[in-house]
Amino acid sequence: MRKYIGYTAVSYFIFRAASLNLLTTSLAQCVKQDMWISIILGILFGFLPIILYYKVAQKNGHLTILKSGSKLFPKGKFIINSTLGIYSFIYTLLILINITTFIKTQYLNNTPLIIISTSILLPIVFFLNQKEKVIPRVAFILSLLSILFIFTSILGLTSKIDLGNILPLLENNPTKGIIPYLSYCTLPIFLLLIFPNDKIKKSLLIGYILSSITIFISIFYLIGTLGIDLIMLFEYPEIQTLKLSFNKILYIRLANFLSLQWILDSFMFITIGIKFTNKAFNLKRNYILPIILLILNIYLYSDIITYNKIIQKYFPITSIFILIIPLLFLYKQKKNKLEEKSFTNNT
Repeated sequence: MRKYIGYTAVSYFIFRAASLNLLTTSLAQCVKQDMWISIILGILFGFLPIILYYKVAQKNGHLTILKSGSKLFPKGKFIINSTLGIYSFIYTLLILINITTFIKTQYLNNTPLIIISTSILLPIVFFLNQKEKVIPRVAFILSLLSILFIFTSILGLTSKIDLGNILPLLENNPTKGIIPYLSYCTLPIFLLLIFPNDKIKKSLLIGYILSSITIFISIFYLIGTLGIDLIMLFEYPEIQTLKLSFNKILYIRLANFLSLQWILDSFMFITIGIKFTNKAFNLKRNYILPIILLILNIYLYSDIITYNKIIQKYFPITSIFILIIPLLFLYKQKKNKLEEKSFTNNT
C-alpha cells in the first residue's frame, strides 16, 4: 500500500480540481438546491468509468496508457494519442483559467492576469523537470495539507448549516447533474494513466472514494450554509461560505488561508495535465505548453461569455466521448487474447 499512496494522492487531486466553481456553476444552473443529490448520483455512476480505467490499467502492465495505445493500435496510435492529448489539454486549460480567475478576483484584483498565470506555471515547469517519482511524493505531502484544510473548514461551518436551504427536495430533477459531475470530477482520471499502470491501478478506486467524500461534504455544506440564491449570486461561493461563516477579522484571514486547498488541487492537476499532453504530442520541452496555456488563458479571460458557455453547455457533453477510449482498449485487449488462445490451440 505504501508504494501506491503517492499515486493515490495524485488521483485525489485530479478528481477534486474542478470542484471549485466549474462543478458548482454547472450544478447550480441545472439542479439548484438538489445539487447535493446530484453529487451522490454522480459518485455512483462514476464507478463505471473508474472500473473501465481500472481494467485498462490492470491489463497494461508496466506500460502507460499512451504506450499501450501505440502497441494495441499501431496504425491508429496517432488518433488515439491525439484524442487523449486534446482532452488533457482542454481540461488543463479550464482548470488554469478557473484558478487564475479565482486568485485575481478574490485576492489580487490589481495584479495583471499574466503575472498570476506565470506565477503558477513557472513552478510547475520546474516541477516537471524533476524526476518523475518526485511528483507522487510531493502530491502525498500536499494531500495531507489539503485534507487538513478541509477538516478545519468543516469544523467552522457545521454550526452554520440550515437544513431549510436544501428544501424542497427533488424539485429540479437531480439526474441532470450526473453528466456535469462525471465530466469534471470523474473522467479526467485518465490523466493518472500517464504513469506506469501497474503502479497506479489501486490508486484509482481509493483516490476516487476519498475525493468523492470530500466533494460531497463541500457541496452539502455549501448549499446548507449559503442556500441556492447566494450560490448563484457569488462568482466563487466556496470562498464566500468560509468568509461568511468565519465572520471575525482574524477568522476571515483563516478562511483565506483555508482556500489554499483549491490552489493545491489546481496546481497538481495542471502539472499532470501538462505532463500527459507533452507525452501525447511528444513535446520534449516542458515550457512550450505552458506558454500556449498562458496565451489562451489571457484570451479566454477577456471573453468570459465564451468561457462560461464552454464550461456549462459544451464541454460536459463532449467530454463523455472520452469513454470510447477505454472501451476500445478493452475490446482490443480481449480480441488479442482470443487470437493468441486460438493460435496456441491450433499449434
